[in-house]
Amino acid sequence: MKRRFKFIFTNALLLFLSLFLSGCLLPHTTEVAPAIKGQIVDECSGKGICGAEITYTIKAENQYSEFAISDKNGYFQTKVPTQWHYIVYIGSPGHYPVPDWICVTERKLHICKDGYLPKHIVLQEGPTDVLKKSDCGVIKLSPQAP
Repeated sequence: MKRRFKFIFTNALLLFLSLFLSGCLLPHTTEVAPAIKGQIVDECSGKGICGAEITYTIKAENQYSEFAISDKNGYFQTKVPTQWHYIVYIGSPGHYPVPDWICVTERKLHICKDGYLPKHIVLQEGPTDVLKKSDCGVIKLSPQAP
């Protein structure tokens, strides 16, 4: 009888702890800023530039970067920059608070391609616009002088 009680108590305790921990210690990602897309074109001809390197940098409490390369027509899209963190919450499993959104202070694009002048773009927006803007449209690169 004593051995059976110990077995049931141990299993019940393990079940409770696994359910409790699954609801309170969760790896989680939060979107820092949206992905950026656009097209890189030659300023003179208007044709898309293939293989342009785009570095998307976001400054907040930390600095985040994403990298993309334009396709054969000059189009590019970065991934969504995210941050990893753990939420520690004591409460019902599956119900946890969402962390505060990060305050982005600056978003920049750096575009470079051999034979063209590098271009730096600072994306200007208000604090509430940061997660809305994702299309940079057409970006023109100037050829380097020989």
